[in-house]
Amino acid sequence: MTVEEVIGTLFQGEDQQLIQSLISISSMKQYKKGQDIYECGIEPKEFYILISGIAYTYLPNANQQPNTTCFFSEKFDLLNIEGIDVKTRVGAKALVDAEICMIPVEQAKALSGRYPSLIWSYIRELQKMMMYLCVVNNQRMCLPAEDCYRWFCQKWPKIDKLASNQQIASFLRIRPESLSRLRRQIKENEKDNKVITNILVSKDLQSDYLDIRKYGKKHQL
Repeated sequence: MTVEEVIGTLFQGEDQQLIQSLISISSMKQYKKGQDIYECGIEPKEFYILISGIAYTYLPNANQQPNTTCFFSEKFDLLNIEGIDVKTRVGAKALVDAEICMIPVEQAKALSGRYPSLIWSYIRELQKMMMYLCVVNNQRMCLPAEDCYRWFCQKWPKIDKLASNQQIASFLRIRPESLSRLRRQIKENEKDNKVITNILVSKDLQSDYLDIRKYGKKHQL
């Protein structure tokens, strides 16, 4: 997408002068897989809006290893999950190649003096992301490990195949080896269930066949 398309979609219905001003200060940037979008402990100079690809946020643990806190895969997701003018506690990276629209914070703040609706647009987007994070955290912190992993696979089936064991395990709040065991267990359970299902279907078909033969003989008599 172009800057014009992104800003036009995000601020549809807003003052055209505001839209043109935002277009003039905004830019598009391609991030490679594993590249930092923003780091921990800085004051972001841009608003980062995901256009394509997948990104994730992380929080360094006591050993300075990154623990995944959330994944973002929807077009127009706001990746600034903390307030502006404060140092970030989390960082954000591209899980795969991603395209990001960037709006400079200081210039946007200057525009908000003339266009107060810009502040409300930011507040709405931030509230939406806060609700999203609340739902995600409620699932990953309250569900048992197996249920949480199943929920994760349903919500982000592509990410289960793209992210590393460490990234997924830290998100689920378990160890990578525990995730490997969990995957094996689920795979074995699914295999056992498939075998049982095949046996039951086979028995049903055999029973139906016998019923048909009996019915055929009676009908001939």
